Amino acid sequence: MTDERPTVRPVTLARLVEVTHLCQNSPQTTENVEQRLGVSHRRARETILEALRIGLLDELPDAYYEATAVGDSFVQAVENQDWKQVSVILETRSPHYSNFLEILEQEGPGSLDRVLNELENQAEFTTYSYNQTSIEVLGNWGKCLGTVQRNAFTGEYYRPQNDTPPA
Repeated sequence: MTDERPTVRPVTLARLVEVTHLCQNSPQTTENVEQRLGVSHRRARETILEALRIGLLDELPDAYYEATAVGDSFVQAVENQDWKQVSVILETRSPHYSNFLEILEQEGPGSLDRVLNELENQAEFTTYSYNQTSIEVLGNWGKCLGTVQRNAFTGEYYRPQNDTPPA
């Protein structure tokens, strides 16, 4: 895709895995994704677009989508439960996720508002933008992968000392 979206789409990590896995063995249309994943057309399209943005999928002629080599590696890392590798792929391919982790690393624990403010400041001269939903999406990706935790009492996001999720 040539047009970079300024914000991350509200797509869960599980949906990224599902759509990439679905497109691994044979190219799929949006309608196929919609039917196979049991989601609305809008949700299927949004998930495909985010997977394209990250580089997990390629668009083929006639609006078909297939997994890229990065997408194959992403699914393989999930199947191997190599959460560190999944995170590395997302850090490399998604500037939003990378910037989110970088802010937490540099600034330490922070509330949603503080993290959002720091990301907005960092993105001032870029094409990227952030909002509350994008922070929650990125935080959920990080929580799933063990790279981010959120304090149950204060709601602050932080990087754990050990990037390995609990067993």
